[in-house]
Amino acid sequence: RLLLDKYPTFSLNSFWLKNLFLVALEQLRDSLEEIRASSGNMLGSTYEVKSL
Repeated sequence: RLLLDKYPTFSLNSFWLKNLFLVALEQLRDSLEEIRASSGNMLGSTYEVKSL
C-alpha cells in the first residue's frame, strides 16, 4: 500500500510491463539458443532427407 501511495499507478504499471517484456525476451532468446544447439543436427538431417 505504501508503494502504491509513493509511486503513481501508471509508472508502476509501465515499470512492471517493461520488466515483464525484458524477462520474456531473455527467456525467448535462451529457448532459441537451446533449440539451435540441440536440434542443429536434426535440422541438418531433415534437409538431407528432403534433398534425397
